[in-house]
Amino acid sequence: MILSKRSLKKLATCHEDLQLIAKEAIKESPYDFGISYGMRLPEEQFELYKKGRIMIDGRWQIEDRTQVVTYLDGYIHKSKHNLNPSEAFDIMVYLNRKITWNNIYYMEVALHILEIADKLFFNDKVSNRLTWGGNWMTFKDYCHFQI
Repeated sequence: MILSKRSLKKLATCHEDLQLIAKEAIKESPYDFGISYGMRLPEEQFELYKKGRIMIDGRWQIEDRTQVVTYLDGYIHKSKHNLNPSEAFDIMVYLNRKITWNNIYYMEVALHILEIADKLFFNDKVSNRLTWGGNWMTFKDYCHFQI
């Protein structure tokens, strides 16, 4: 498998280590995946931040925790996506050519990506360790990888 032109364009906004990891990982990934985000402008980050929230008395308050996708607003609290180059990318997994949001597939792809990233790190091909949002304790982000 290879990454699509659209995925490569998004990946090009990322740190070179992330670019190499994703390009190597797609080759033998258990499922096809694409890059949904690399670098995000603060405005784009803020649009994601607003999901699941409403404005009350001039402050954003969580209305529906199930809809919250980030706790970082892109202005005061920056995401690794807001850096240039980005120190994070998000993926989407394809099953039979359609995007799936079933976390089981993301876990399997993530294990593969992390294995590739570790091999590249221990062979001095990349200088940063990769972490996966699915391993976070308080907020699981199965699509997210960062250095």
